Amino acid sequence: MATLTSYPRGWKGAGKRLGMSVENYARERYAGRKWCYACSSFVSGSFFRHNSTKADGLRSECIACHQLQKYASRQIRRGINSQGLTTIIRIPQSAKRQS
Repeated sequence: MATLTSYPRGWKGAGKRLGMSVENYARERYAGRKWCYACSSFVSGSFFRHNSTKADGLRSECIACHQLQKYASRQIRRGINSQGLTTIIRIPQSAKRQS
C-alpha cells in the first residue's frame, strides 16, 4: 500500500470529512469507486457521468442520484398540488438568463 505522502492531493481531507482514515479512503478509490455525496456511499466509477471541470473528470453525484434529483426538480417546477394534478409554473425569462 502507498505511504501517506504518496496519496493524491485532497484524499487525506476527503477521508477525514467522511469520518474514515486516509488508508480506507484510498482503498476505495484505488478499487475504482468514488463517493456519491447524494446517496452517501461509494459507487463504482462507471456510474458517474463526465465533468471536465473536476480533478478526476467525474461528477460528484452518481447517475441514479442525478436522475432522482432531476425528476424531483421537474415535479417542483410543474407545481404538483395535493390532488396529484399538475399546474405548470412558468419561469420568467429574466430568471432563466441569470447565471
